[in-house]
Amino acid sequence: DSIAAILSDNGFDVVPAPALRDGGATTEPDGAALCAGSGVDDVTSIQFTSGSTGAPKAVLHTNGLWLADAQLLNDRFGLAAGCRVALCMPVSFAGGLNVLIGSLIGGAEIVAVDPRDFSAKDAFDRIRASHAQTVTCTPSFVDALHRAARGATLPRVERIVTTGEPIQARH
Repeated sequence: DSIAAILSDNGFDVVPAPALRDGGATTEPDGAALCAGSGVDDVTSIQFTSGSTGAPKAVLHTNGLWLADAQLLNDRFGLAAGCRVALCMPVSFAGGLNVLIGSLIGGAEIVAVDPRDFSAKDAFDRIRASHAQTVTCTPSFVDALHRAARGATLPRVERIVTTGEPIQARH
């Protein structure tokens, strides 16, 4: 099954865009041609790890790997339909993109809180106002949120998932 078929089967509208091999414009998408031969082993992206546990590496991401990521995020962290996820990492980072795609495939709602665009205090306020149940971020951003909170809490948050750097003993 392709990701488009899975999304379609779960009630999402999928509008395929044709690949433009010659740089020319097209006016009509040919969904059958676009999805023909698309399988779980087809590479969809190349991501680069942060290098937090060693040298940065290029990782080929396939359709099947995205589906496995979505299943893992659902099974382990509950990032599925009915869950609101505060994504506090840029999607240009592998961890941020994995959480975004995996959560959306699973049906979760994403609240984007890119730490490059929000101060820790503004991020804390956005997470609180969004009623997010899960926060995904780096351990360093947990520290920044903790300092910005000044004793305030996030009563709806049930889980904080960290990635992107080693965890140190903290609070």
